[in-house]
Parts: sequence; structure tokens; C-alpha cells
Amino acid sequence: MSAIEAQQNPYIFIIIIIAAIISLIFSFINIYMNFRQKQYKNVEKKNTLKKTLTEISKHIFLTENEITLLEELCDTNEVIDLKKYVKNNNYKNAIEAFFNILIEKIYSNYAMTVVDEKVEILFNIRQKIEILYTQYSVISNTNEIEKGQILNLIDGKNNQYETKVLENNKKYLSLTLPKNIFNEVINLKKGSKITLIFEEKNAVAYILQSKIYKVFDNHFTIYHATNIQILHRRTAKRIKFDYQCKYNAVKIFSVNGKKGVNIEYKNLDKTFDGKLWDISSDGCCLISNFPMKENQYIHISTKIDGKNEDNIIGIIIKSVKDYSKDFDTFRVHIRFVQISKKSRNKIFSKIYMNNL
Repeated sequence: MSAIEAQQNPYIFIIIIIAAIISLIFSFINIYMNFRQKQYKNVEKKNTLKKTLTEISKHIFLTENEITLLEELCDTNEVIDLKKYVKNNNYKNAIEAFFNILIEKIYSNYAMTVVDEKVEILFNIRQKIEILYTQYSVISNTNEIEKGQILNLIDGKNNQYETKVLENNKKYLSLTLPKNIFNEVINLKKGSKITLIFEEKNAVAYILQSKIYKVFDNHFTIYHATNIQILHRRTAKRIKFDYQCKYNAVKIFSVNGKKGVNIEYKNLDKTFDGKLWDISSDGCCLISNFPMKENQYIHISTKIDGKNEDNIIGIIIKSVKDYSKDFDTFRVHIRFVQISKKSRNKIFSKIYMNNL
């Protein structure tokens, strides 16, 4: 039937209009149902995401900013993978790849003005997982100490020297005889009491007391001990650094600003050459030729990535004479109080071997 004939027959025309309206209604219903289904799936995914992140947070205590970033970067399967990584420290290679992917997402998805902030948050999450891993690998017996491990030996007169594990078998631990600054071997006596302090790769430091079993020409042995105690757990993973730096003392001033009292730092003119022995995201160890006062503020200038200058303000926590190297050498332990996000991310990049 033609359109003209349909118009001439009003009943047929009304039927066609009603059919078209019904078809249109069904189309709208179908579109709405698909939309609601997608919406439901998205809500379900978000709920699964939040639930999984809440479970992860029970282990590594995520902040609100850290949870928000993971919600922005990860899909449900990625967060489920992250939960698996957090619960088992056998996924170290997988977790490195996982965080490399997330860093790439940050550089792809965010404006450059906020990239440093987002990367720092991500590295903080990575660091929390690393700290959690230390709980899985705490040692309780000297037979777990690896060959080549460096230890600090403290004798009965409280002198401190460096020694190294030569062999670790079922019966005893064999260590190199310590030497003084003149490269002369220190005479240790059989049966004498010693204290050994060492730090594992997982940033946990240990202390133990022992007696010397036998002394040979170039090494000595001790029986295995189970009296190992945790000296401290670092809040941040630390790595050997061995970079040249310049440093100078800092004066601090209180300045009234719009948002209250601000602390400002002024570098003093006299500059000294030094070396950074190790570094973490929250502090470092500086090798100096003279002792420094605790609670003194210090400015350090170095190139963390070997390219661009980084300027950091810290406070001296402790200054210790290093007898194993030189009477004029001191290890100065510093906690950072002012460091840019970019510089901190360079340190994180060194620690976790990411190429930013």
C-alpha cells in the first residue's frame, strides 16, 4: 500500500503510526537497558577495585592519595595482580614490570605539571611493598648469612673494624681478619667475645654477640648463633651510591608568611668537597674529613642521575668516626628535610632501576 493510500484510509495510517511509536519505544528501552547494564558492570568493577585495594591497604597501609592513583591507573585485573604480589615476595620481577607499566601510564595520561607528583606517589607505594617484603625474609640464624656479606666487628675495647664472610657451612662461619688503617691485621684471640653488626639487602640491620672459635693466618671462625636481634628496619630502602658532592652548612630562619610561619634555609658561603656513601628517598650517608654536630642543617649539591644538579637540605642525625678507613674520615648520617619531587624520584629510580 502506498503512502497516499494509507493517508486516504485513516485506520491504516493510525496503525502505522502506532507501530512506529512502539518500535521507537522498544529501541529506547533497548538502549536504556544496555546503558544500565554497562553502568552496572562499571559499578561492579569499581566495587571490586575498591574492595581489592582495601584488602591491599591492610598489608601496606595505603593513603587516600595512593588509593586514588591506583584507581585511576589500574583496571580490576591489575589490582588483583597487585594483591597477589603484595602477599608473596616471590613476584619481585613481576612487580618491577608492573610498576614500569604504571609509570608509562602516568607519562601518557597526565599533564607534565603533575607527573612528578604522581610518580612520587607511585614510588611510595612501591617502597611500602619493599618494606613489607623485609618481614618475609628476616633471618634468625647465622647460617642464613650469605657469603661475601660485610659485617662490622666490635671488639672488647669497643674498637670497630670491617670483616667479610669467606665461608658459611653447617658447623661455623668463617670471616676475614680485620685490619687497621695501616693495613695491619688485628690480632684476635681465641675465645674472646665480639659483637657483629650487619645489614642485609632488604635494609634490615642485625646485631649478635659471639665468641671466636679459632684464629688462622687470614681468617677466623665462630660457631653458628641463634641470638641474632634486629637492630633496626629502615623506613626506606637504601643503596650504595658513591657519588661526589659539595656541601655547606645552612642557617634556618622563621619568616611570617600568608599561611603562617615559614621556615627558610640560607646556605653559608664556605663549601666543602665530599662523597655520598649511600642514599635513600629520605636520607643519605656523607663521607667527610671532619666531624659534624648533630642537629646541624646541611646543604648538599650532587648529580643523582649523573646529569643535572640536585640541591637538597638535610639535618645531621649522627656523625661517626670510621676506623676502618682513616682517622680523619667520618660517616655523617643525614635525614632530608627539603628535597624536590623530581630529585626524590631520581633516587627512587636508582633504587628500583627505573629509567625515568
